[in-house]
Amino acid sequence: MKEAVLCVDDDPNVRSALRRVLRTRYAIDVASSAQEALERVGQQAYAVVVSDMYMPGMDGVELLRQLQRVAPECVRIMLTGQADLALAIRAVHEDAVFRFLTKPTAPEQVAQAIEAGVRQHRLLTAEKEVLENTLNGALSVLTDALAALAPDVYGRAQEIRAAMGKLARHLLLGDPYVYELAAMLAPIGMLTLPASVVSRRATAALRPDERELLERVPEMGAALLERIPRLGEVAAIVRHQARAWEPSPLATKGDDEPAHEHLPLGARMLHLLADRQALLDGGTPASVVLDTLRARRGAYDPKLLAAVASCLVAEPSQGERAVQRVHVSRLRVGRVLASPVLTRDRQLLLAAGNVLTQTTLLRLDNFAHVGAIDAFVHVYAEEPRAS
Repeated sequence: MKEAVLCVDDDPNVRSALRRVLRTRYAIDVASSAQEALERVGQQAYAVVVSDMYMPGMDGVELLRQLQRVAPECVRIMLTGQADLALAIRAVHEDAVFRFLTKPTAPEQVAQAIEAGVRQHRLLTAEKEVLENTLNGALSVLTDALAALAPDVYGRAQEIRAAMGKLARHLLLGDPYVYELAAMLAPIGMLTLPASVVSRRATAALRPDERELLERVPEMGAALLERIPRLGEVAAIVRHQARAWEPSPLATKGDDEPAHEHLPLGARMLHLLADRQALLDGGTPASVVLDTLRARRGAYDPKLLAAVASCLVAEPSQGERAVQRVHVSRLRVGRVLASPVLTRDRQLLLAAGNVLTQTTLLRLDNFAHVGAIDAFVHVYAEEPRAS
């Protein structure tokens, strides 16, 4: 299958020449402006984007910088004149550009640069796949441990993860993986707490020192994640997840508590969406949740509040979906629990809304095998597959 390449130039003769030379090697698309290019990238993944420096509206450097943010695996090449070399070199140093070519450039030279870009794209995507598979395996162990320790927290984290993904895509943040991962790992610091504290966290029976431990869950979670390669951004989001947009009035002079734009964007998103989910879980009608959040002056980034209002509209309740009663032996990875699974002594094993994993399936099977739970559970009906 041919790799997709996008050529961006406002000169129709240049676009035609590039298409003619490259069409036998790649799946070629062309765009006459940066805005058109961004729209195409939003609809399709490209291995390489080649852009002219000067075009009406947004110039090539700004286009490639934006592509670096929204499509990081896309390799970016710039066509530029001699007078633009300093600007092009700076763009290379900022990692916005993989390679630049000075005009006039023969189409065959462009083809050679694109071939190098395609090889780079293959390396990037292969590395990403290996890293994600390795990370996913390791992080699955952590989240499964959290599910066993605090199943209600784990179920709520899955709801927040889905909202984080929607919000990240709405904000054009590129791959939502980091934000979704931060949502799932936000409560991971609970793994460092005594089980008795976790089980009593919602009661008034905690001592002051135990409440202090709960308040340090974000900090302890971040400390765990900072030890894992490539999770620095996730760790920062987890560390600051409870920080308000406005600094605390109780903060002392010289306090290094971040606020406003100094807070990681992911932490601002997570704070807002976690509080939103807490309201929904507490029975607040979806129609008034946003008004309730807006009333908390200084708590959240105003721009994110507006974005949430646009992309996270009230959806049909889960109760309207068809539910099936299924024996645990017939469950598969990916099915969603429609009701909580309780042990015979009424302890929560898995919360409603859990997306079943290999580990949770094994737990259900083991508990059912010894009669600790009912062997039948309720799951939402699967969506019919398109024929």
